[in-house]
Amino acid sequence: MQTELPSSLFSGLMLTVGDDNYFEDLTPIGYKEPVSLYLSEECTRDRRSLESAGAFIDRLAHWDSYCRARLGEGAPAVLDFFSFYAEEYPAYFAADDIESLSLAEKVGLLRLQTIAVHDSGDAQTFAIDFTFDGEEVLCVLFDADFAFDRIVWES
Repeated sequence: MQTELPSSLFSGLMLTVGDDNYFEDLTPIGYKEPVSLYLSEECTRDRRSLESAGAFIDRLAHWDSYCRARLGEGAPAVLDFFSFYAEEYPAYFAADDIESLSLAEKVGLLRLQTIAVHDSGDAQTFAIDFTFDGEEVLCVLFDADFAFDRIVWES
C-alpha cells in the first residue's frame, strides 16, 4: 500500500506503508541542491507520525540554518570531525591554511545530505545530516517535539 508524504517540499512523493523508505537525490521544491530522505517503516504506519514528519521536513530552511548554528558552537564531535578532515582530506577546505578558517567557515562548507525520520509517536526522532563526501557525517538529532537533542559524528 502507498501513501503520499504530507510535505509541500516533496509534493507528490509516494511512500510504501510498512517499509523503510529511502530516496536519494531528491531536490526539495525551492532548493537547488538534492538531498536524501529516509522515513522508517514505523513512521509510515502511523498517520500522526507521518504528518509530524511532513511538518518537520517542511521546515528544512529553518533546520538547515539552525543546525549550522549548532554545529558552529563547537561541540566535541564537531571539532573532532573537522580535525579528522583537516588531517586526512585537507582538499575539502579549499584553503592553503586550514587553520585560518573559522569554525563557521568550515561549517559553511558542509553540504546538507540527509533528512531522516525514525520511529513513531513519542519515540519519533529526526536527524539532519551534514557531510563533505557522504562517508563521514555530522548528525544533528531532534526528539518527537522537534527539540534539539545532540550532535553525533557517524561513519
